[in-house]
Amino acid sequence: EFNGIRGHAQRGQTSRGDNPNSDVALTLGHALGERAHVLVSVDHFEQDPIYTWEGRDWYQGWGLIQSTATGAGSSRDNPRFIAAPQITSINASYDGVIIGWQPTAGNTVPAAFGRMIFDSNGQVSPFQYGDVYSTSNGAQTTLGGGSGTNNNSDRPSVQPSSNSTNAYAYLDLDVGAHTNVYLQGMYGKQSLRTTGNGGVMQPGTAQPITIYANNAFLPASLRQAMAANNIASFTMGRIGHSSDIAGDAYVQQDTKVVSGTLGFKSNIESGFLDGWTVDGYYQYGKTNVTAAQISGIRVDRLYLALDAVVDPATGATVCNVTLVSGLYPDCVPLNLFGRGSASQAAVDWVTGFDPGIAVTTTPYLPGYPASTYSYVGGEDKLRLITLKQHVAELVASGEVWQGLGAGAVSMAFGAHYRRESVEQLVQASQGNPSADPFARPVPANNAAQGIRGTP
Repeated sequence: EFNGIRGHAQRGQTSRGDNPNSDVALTLGHALGERAHVLVSVDHFEQDPIYTWEGRDWYQGWGLIQSTATGAGSSRDNPRFIAAPQITSINASYDGVIIGWQPTAGNTVPAAFGRMIFDSNGQVSPFQYGDVYSTSNGAQTTLGGGSGTNNNSDRPSVQPSSNSTNAYAYLDLDVGAHTNVYLQGMYGKQSLRTTGNGGVMQPGTAQPITIYANNAFLPASLRQAMAANNIASFTMGRIGHSSDIAGDAYVQQDTKVVSGTLGFKSNIESGFLDGWTVDGYYQYGKTNVTAAQISGIRVDRLYLALDAVVDPATGATVCNVTLVSGLYPDCVPLNLFGRGSASQAAVDWVTGFDPGIAVTTTPYLPGYPASTYSYVGGEDKLRLITLKQHVAELVASGEVWQGLGAGAVSMAFGAHYRRESVEQLVQASQGNPSADPFARPVPANNAAQGIRGTP
């Protein structure tokens, strides 16, 4: 049993001057008379994040490119995937990649209209493939040149920010000569925060972007080329950037754990069970997890805002749905041609939730009677998890026979009880049909209402 005081404090950072971290701990043990003892310990840790590859030459953007060779994957010398550095996507970038064209009715797309890419200024040019690329998994290496952006270069989560606080307390008391009763408590709290991607809109994610020929933000040269070649729309892949829709995108998880135990240890010194020990305890534990998607993409609004057109009566740029039907009058047109092109008002309209929205919904609980869940939504999408545990145990053990020379024969018996429960709830007030009758969870295409381009 520890008696005294012990502690430590430390602080550090990387050789690059980032990721400062600190840890402080203190432990106290003390006897309370001749029959009792108390032990208390606390610890606190903090760590700042690393959201950059700067100064880390070991990062070279390695990835896998699906081989297009005949019989790929059939042998060690002809692998299905090829490892290569400086991997970029051919389907999406921080500025936008045009991956497909759709002609007007009765026409075909000219062969000259292949894959194209926007630059950071919103101008478009033909997409240049690298020496090794694959349309099957949409990857290429730019080691020898090629278009695209490293889509893990903007705010990469090399190390998340974190902080934790833990506490432990133990009190035991001798009751008589043969029984010890103890009480134990534990508490832990941890918070982790890392960057969110701010939207991945490309084929394979069920969220590709469709841009129409009358989009108000199209470069003039591209608009003219589409009109001259009877092209109605194109499909674009785009990754959110910190200068636009990913600027405030984070994922945070807060976890709190509490546990309490009451138990005893006893030695029997007389009777039939002389020399036996009897131990027992009851324990209760509870864990609360709050996982938040901060400034997440409002998919119920994103495609409405991307369909920006010019109002012929005023010359103003407006959302097509508002012009056609008057729905979503607060819609703010969004320009994703080139990173940082979107206005702050448009970014605010398509990220995060509107707080104060009352929702009553019926969660899907297979095997259980239907029940409603009501809440008032906040700015973030939340996943709330509660785990509870009750445990009780009683064990007796000891010798039942001295034996015949090979040693005593021992026996043990006991009983154990455990009850566990888990509850998981999601709070997402927008894009929820219970709160927004136009969302299921994304508004369906409807020509009469001016809704088009939704996946």
